Amino acid sequence: MSLNNMPKRQLLMAAALMLSASAPFASAEEASGFTITPGIGGTLFDGNRNLEDKFHWSLGAGYRFENPWALELDYTNISTELDSIGTDVDVDAWSLNALYHLSESQNVIPFVTFGAGEATYDLPGGDDEQTLINVGLGMKYLLSDNSALRASVKALRNLEGQETDMAINLGYQYTFGQVSKTSAPAPAPRVDGDGDKDGVPDSADQCPTTPAGESVDAKGCSNDDDKDGVINRLDQCPGTPAGIMVNNKGCGPDSDRDTVPDHRDACPDTFPPAKVDGSGCYVALEQTVRIRLQVEFDFDSSASREDHRPEVKRVADFMREYPLTKVLLEGHTDSFGAEAYNQRLSEQRAATIATMLVNDFNIARDRVSYVGYGESRPIASNDTEAGRQDNRRVVAQIEANTAK
Repeated sequence: MSLNNMPKRQLLMAAALMLSASAPFASAEEASGFTITPGIGGTLFDGNRNLEDKFHWSLGAGYRFENPWALELDYTNISTELDSIGTDVDVDAWSLNALYHLSESQNVIPFVTFGAGEATYDLPGGDDEQTLINVGLGMKYLLSDNSALRASVKALRNLEGQETDMAINLGYQYTFGQVSKTSAPAPAPRVDGDGDKDGVPDSADQCPTTPAGESVDAKGCSNDDDKDGVINRLDQCPGTPAGIMVNNKGCGPDSDRDTVPDHRDACPDTFPPAKVDGSGCYVALEQTVRIRLQVEFDFDSSASREDHRPEVKRVADFMREYPLTKVLLEGHTDSFGAEAYNQRLSEQRAATIATMLVNDFNIARDRVSYVGYGESRPIASNDTEAGRQDNRRVVAQIEANTAK
């Protein structure tokens, strides 16, 4: 098969094949300046022209602007013949075209082209001059900043005869110029502020969101005077010695949970709820405390009742807060009945409360003692029911202690 008889479909594919077969080049940017573009291709004539489809050659000269536009003056020569009689026809075509380039991607630049010109057909009966307008699509593959392969497809419309021809063109473009190097604008002068108002300028502030009023170091970060990793504002145990592992509150281990960290705890076995001093030792009870228990017993009985528990618990809780204390439970009665009987009953009732403290609330037995005073220590008149009720009582006397 000769080149002149190449099917139209193969001609239409030639441009794409040329670019797709191109070897990859380093990234390039198309230069601006004067251009020259020799090329070859094929012209597919409208059937009404009665002309054979033929190869052509072309030459273009133009200018590539720094913006997306370019202008080109193109010359194309086609040697064809009339289908009916085989007479040679020579075609000379001139056109002025504009190109608009789209965004470059991996050295490929698509473009749109349109223009107008004149073609002269050397026919047997004389020359036929026709005005043609054209529109088309194309792409460039950059080999460097100054050279590129080109492929395009155009539709050419004859304004007189209304025929529409197609032209496929492959070319090589060379640009006499260079890539425009647009200098970047000078950076705006830096204005150094203090966004968090901590007294450290933003350029040096490594902690740019410090809360207002926070004491900060030279880097703009919250102070941590004891260097335990917890800033002063959150440190509940300031002054922790170096090397002590702390929690997120800045406090070291507290094995007995008495709120005094181990490194300051002189008494490491003082467990809650015992009250301790700053050294972690039991707080001494400095004066004797008397607690009157609001307990009532059934008539002529010393048996415990469920409603005694809250009152006994008050005494037990107090003794747990002061683990070094001891309690003396005093039983009292009114004057109703024989004195000896009342003495014995007061002792039994005091013993009942003592037993509850030991058995029900786990107060050590050696911390609990009791005594009965019978009717010998009234606090009100026994002549009235109200007075007698006041005299029937149990009092817990918790002794002061000074030893730790």
